[in-house]
Amino acid sequence: MIKRIAAVSLRFLKSRPYIPSHTKVLCNDLVPICYDNSDNSLQHLEAAMNWLKYAQDINQDGGVSAGYCLKRGWLPSYPETTGYIIPTFVDYCHFVNKEEYLRRAVKMADWPLSIQLQNGAFQGGFINSSPKPIVFNTGQVLQGLIRIGKETKQKKYLGASLKAANWLVRVQDEEGIWKRCTYNEIPHVYHTRVAWPLLALYEVTTNGAHLRTATKNVRWALSNQKGNGWFKNNAFDRKSDPFLHTIAYAIEELLECAILILNKAWLEAAMKPAEVLLRRLEVKSVLSGTYNNK
Repeated sequence: MIKRIAAVSLRFLKSRPYIPSHTKVLCNDLVPICYDNSDNSLQHLEAAMNWLKYAQDINQDGGVSAGYCLKRGWLPSYPETTGYIIPTFVDYCHFVNKEEYLRRAVKMADWPLSIQLQNGAFQGGFINSSPKPIVFNTGQVLQGLIRIGKETKQKKYLGASLKAANWLVRVQDEEGIWKRCTYNEIPHVYHTRVAWPLLALYEVTTNGAHLRTATKNVRWALSNQKGNGWFKNNAFDRKSDPFLHTIAYAIEELLECAILILNKAWLEAAMKPAEVLLRRLEVKSVLSGTYNNK
């Protein structure tokens, strides 16, 4: 008991409770504070976008910080998440008709161009980590580059997109699996989130290699789906159950891929686990962090 109290106390001190905003968060863990939970969605959306703007400005490199840590403060910029935040800023620009958000999206897209690896890939981890090419992260940056390229019509984004996509084609196995340059060097069903931008790029270039690579990966992903909709090989390692995070990735990207090529079977495969999760939410009012095959 004494060791446990000591450990909790140490974590509390490392969280820098002397910072007022940290104190508020830490106290809320003990005694929940009632936040504004009104139905003013626009107000909440604006607050989220303002936070992302601040996260982009904090490191002054154009990228978006990986997040805020109570112990370390603002983290370095993160290529993966910067990539898929770009479409959010483009969409929000059109939604509120404010050019500032498009300018910020362009700034986000220009940053990956400056750090793209020679082979066309993008690194995993924070920008200050050793640059190691990773399939998933490359796919997420590709998503942003494709969107900003369509929006601005600037050829530099298409050029970088092609380099990234061609690398993804080269490192995929014949059966449609990405095992090299992946997290823990194992295949992941949630790599459908890489197949999706490849299909989106195919719409622009009609490059058959991009279509084949994406299609093979989706077919492999579907071969891992059980009768109840659950996917094996969808966790970060071989021993754990998949997080809701990766389950949602697989569902979302199957849906997006199905829409892009009008594939009814893929749509039904995406709907199956989504409907299971919806029923669980209706029964329990919350969703679990992980799910097994039961």
